[in-house]
Amino acid sequence: MVHGRKIKRALSKSGSIVSWVDEEYTPSEGYISSIASLLNIGTYDVEKLAFLLPNDSSLLRKIASELSKEDNWSLVEKSGANTAVVRDLISKAVHDRFTEATVRFNSIVLRKELPDGRVIYVKAADLGDGVERVLIYGLWLETYRPKLVLWDDIEASAHPGLVEAVLEWLASRDWQVVLSTHSLDVLDRLVAVEPEGASVVVLRKGADDVLRPRVLSLEELREMLESHVDPRNVVDIL
Repeated sequence: MVHGRKIKRALSKSGSIVSWVDEEYTPSEGYISSIASLLNIGTYDVEKLAFLLPNDSSLLRKIASELSKEDNWSLVEKSGANTAVVRDLISKAVHDRFTEATVRFNSIVLRKELPDGRVIYVKAADLGDGVERVLIYGLWLETYRPKLVLWDDIEASAHPGLVEAVLEWLASRDWQVVLSTHSLDVLDRLVAVEPEGASVVVLRKGADDVLRPRVLSLEELREMLESHVDPRNVVDIL
């Protein structure tokens, strides 16, 4: 709902827009222009309204491949994402001295400075699943800066320190973020980071196939965790 009007927008399998439809569906230029006019933005910016980050290894590989292409990587460098994501996100979760992301031999790599002064380049794919996922998604988000970020299973392959770094980084940018998780570690780190205006929606499906929500403030979540109450079961104890 925008300005009192309902908006439905197709989401391509690249993850670049808003909701799943038949893959052969292509919105008309007039449709895109009408959304742009309603939101008072350029037609090009419609494609940047939202970005879906599913827990999908095939999409991750596709994004990495697209980013490493010359035209796309020039946009990454122009935005400063190749250094900002390493400085503000990756370096907060790893002990290696990485200074920037770059492309070598058609692969995204990180420039690593060794204690003896030498420099080596480490492939993103060799960083571990969690760090690679965060790096690739982070580069894409920092470059295109969508208005809405939808990140599914944010804890996938990530240790608590990496989760906290991602939460801090997401909270530091000017976008709205919707995360899904089944992890208590994520909830614990969310309370520690305290993003402004954040809340938690607990969803549980009953035997009648109806989803029942409960909205928790961060303070309510903190009290539950300190009392050893599992917030994931809160709907059952209403």
